[in-house]
Amino acid sequence: MLAFPLLAAAMASSAPAIPVCEGLTIVTAVVQESGDYESIKRITSVTEEDVTLHYSNERLVSDFLSSDPPKLVRYEMDRTVAKADLESATLYLQQYDPLLPVSAPSATAISISSDVFRRLKRGASAELGIFLPFTERPSLDRDDHPNLWDNALVAPLTKISDGATSFSVLVDSRQVTLPAIEVGGDYFGDRTRLVILDDEKNPLVLQYRFGVGSVSVSPEVAKMLGISEQAPADRERFDVIKIETNCAGRAESKQQPASGAGDLPAMEGSLPEPDLDGEASLARQLAEVLEAEIEKDGAVDLHAVYFSFGSARLRRESDVTLTAVAEMLKRNPDWRISIVGHTDNVGGDVANLKLSRARAFAVQQSLVSRWNVAASRMTSDGFGEGAPVADNASPAGRARNRRVEIVKQ
Repeated sequence: MLAFPLLAAAMASSAPAIPVCEGLTIVTAVVQESGDYESIKRITSVTEEDVTLHYSNERLVSDFLSSDPPKLVRYEMDRTVAKADLESATLYLQQYDPLLPVSAPSATAISISSDVFRRLKRGASAELGIFLPFTERPSLDRDDHPNLWDNALVAPLTKISDGATSFSVLVDSRQVTLPAIEVGGDYFGDRTRLVILDDEKNPLVLQYRFGVGSVSVSPEVAKMLGISEQAPADRERFDVIKIETNCAGRAESKQQPASGAGDLPAMEGSLPEPDLDGEASLARQLAEVLEAEIEKDGAVDLHAVYFSFGSARLRRESDVTLTAVAEMLKRNPDWRISIVGHTDNVGGDVANLKLSRARAFAVQQSLVSRWNVAASRMTSDGFGEGAPVADNASPAGRARNRRVEIVKQ
């Protein structure tokens, strides 16, 4: 993130629009000691009254009362936000937990409200409530305790810089710079910073930092993340690393991936019904984009292929991209491709090389078994962390390096 005076208008005119629409997908990276995990939030419904999104993540969860190693758990849930709250709510419910209700009155979910944004942008102070983690299911009756609002911390925020602020992120698989504002405040001793998309119609929270610099980093974790041992970490932090403006009215497919590394524990929450027509239309459009990129450059990076944490198990959110690859190959029957896996630098060289090769092979096998692409048209390989396209020092950089590349042979 960078701040420069006199650049706001230029950035606003060149940045892509991020509309509130069915299909809009926001991917965030959350840093933990064993590496970054990604959460995926996808808008599944937009009506005159509200907006519904589907949330999923796969991460390692430790039982502090057990000596067993951390387990990989997948969480899925829906969240519905009233449009009236998108306009004027003063609470931002950044927590996603199966304990929480689908609707959280008076709170937003992936953005702050337009009213709070307008006040902050013009330099005024605005109160914003954020939420502590939940340990039990909260009541929606304000007279009962614990209720949802008992976990809210409320404090005034103000804009940090009068100059234009920018935020670098992958939008539709292209690195772009979005105009933003940076705001900060103190929540009872925990310094907090938010970077917010400079768009009052959709003021997305692009970066969230709570308890800035309040946690000491061990030498082992510092080495793993490539940062100075003296650099303290935040109590909570997430960064938006990818945005897909897939305004095609689609939702998740219920199909399970056919390749990968074993089954996960039972999922929390439920999946929405798939919109197969919307997914097919989107895949056809994406196939044209991939084809044009390969024709121009001979290769294309697939950033919207998702795997379970630290494994080669394909997540179902990858379906549209893999469908597009299959459609591209169908349109070009004489093409042969190589599928190449890449990782970030978290973990050892040998482990990352093995993981990158396993992920590339999983994509190849899925294209064969689920999309009927001839195995003879594809090879797979992996380079581990050996071919980075970005700096591994930040969550956004590591996200860009975790990718699958398609190379025309």
